[in-house]
Amino acid sequence: MLDQVSAPAWKKAAGFDELTQIVFSITDTHNVVDLVTLISQEIPIATNAPFQEAQAESITIMKSTFDIRNLCAAAFVNNAGFVIKLKSEDLDDRLEGIRYFCFHCKIEPALDDKRVMQPAFNFQFSLKLPQHVYHVNDECVKVVGTPRKSVMQGIGGLF
Repeated sequence: MLDQVSAPAWKKAAGFDELTQIVFSITDTHNVVDLVTLISQEIPIATNAPFQEAQAESITIMKSTFDIRNLCAAAFVNNAGFVIKLKSEDLDDRLEGIRYFCFHCKIEPALDDKRVMQPAFNFQFSLKLPQHVYHVNDECVKVVGTPRKSVMQGIGGLF
């Protein structure tokens, strides 16, 4: 039997070492289900709360993907997947053929929850620019760009 939580650390560690030795000594004669049952009877384990916490944290990390604080504009891309350089920031100088924004995203899961051991990771993704503008006063739709014509097949039909 394992010691109480209030027992000294060395005594609890010795109890876990003994349990480990017992489990390893019977792995050849018992299957995994029997061993899990044995351990769960010896150490009551509830996995509901940790699973729910992990699920909530993973949703938080997924939502942070599109958080503007994690995004950095990387490039403008045309239908063929080539980067387009802008002449200026003036909207009147907008080049034809810009169809996608390319964003660079950096997520650091440990900033949301210190218990998350996943290191920071980076990736890029593209979002298609709107090709139409709706004018509320006139209740009409104006075409901003030409409809998409697939020049080449890209990843997932993105281009």
